[in-house]
Amino acid sequence: MTAVGAHMKPLFNLLGMSLGLPSLPTWPPMNHSPPLSSQRPAFDIVEYLRAFTPKLVTALREGYGSDSLRRDALAGLRTTA
Repeated sequence: MTAVGAHMKPLFNLLGMSLGLPSLPTWPPMNHSPPLSSQRPAFDIVEYLRAFTPKLVTALREGYGSDSLRRDALAGLRTTA
C-alpha cells in the first residue's frame, strides 16, 4: 500500500479483529465496478433545453394573458411603499 498511514493498517486490522469488526479494505478496491458512463441514463436534449426556457415563454404557455397582465400591473400601481 502506498497511501498515507499504510503502516497503521495491520494495527487497525488487529484491533478490529479483537473487537469483531471486519478488516480494512485494500486500495485500490479489488471489485472493479463498471465505468460511470455505462451507468449514466440516456441524455435527453429536450429536457435539457426545457430547463433553460425563459420564464416569460413558460408563463405564456401556461395561459398568462393580457387580462392577467393588466390585473398585475394595476395591483403593482396600487401598492404603496
